[in-house]
Amino acid sequence: MYSSNYSYDVQDATHLALNYCREQTGHECEVLGAFVDECQAIVIDKAHKTYRGVDLVPRLAGREAMVECKKGTSSGECRLWRLPLCSGLGYGDGNYVGKNNGRTSEQIQDEIQTMTRELSAEIDGR
Repeated sequence: MYSSNYSYDVQDATHLALNYCREQTGHECEVLGAFVDECQAIVIDKAHKTYRGVDLVPRLAGREAMVECKKGTSSGECRLWRLPLCSGLGYGDGNYVGKNNGRTSEQIQDEIQTMTRELSAEIDGR
């Protein structure tokens, strides 16, 4: 997954991200979503179909994507693809979800799994 930050124009950001993805992978790439001044979460189901959630709050973006996934898949097996990403003036220097903040890849994977479990339990009413 590639992204582009620091662009206030959605088309410019999309163009930059697609170009960077092509340069890095040598393949055509797909835009999963563009956003400004908010957070986006991507959830995938067992078949790797993607579901998108957008909100001002990272966790709520994750919840929205999880709800869409659970509605869209018969298995109900959904998980966050990565931690929600935030972009915009309000998120530039903050300690928001999606930044590494000195954490290791293993710690981030643990956070993804924890948030997935918590959101699933919340949505399923457990």
